[in-house]
Amino acid sequence: MSAPLVHIKADAGLGQASSLMAVKDVRRLLVMDRQKVVGIVTQKDVLRGTLEIFTSLASM
Repeated sequence: MSAPLVHIKADAGLGQASSLMAVKDVRRLLVMDRQKVVGIVTQKDVLRGTLEIFTSLASM
């Protein structure tokens, strides 16, 4: 991981995660909830989530 560690709040959306990754030029973000690490989101997670959104919109 990069230093300093880049993190995002647990209630952040997919778009926020994607934008932060692009701005900070990182592939992974720590997910924080009340000063505690609760997960990691990766570029692959963002791509999968985006694909799911587009797939569900296309089927409407």
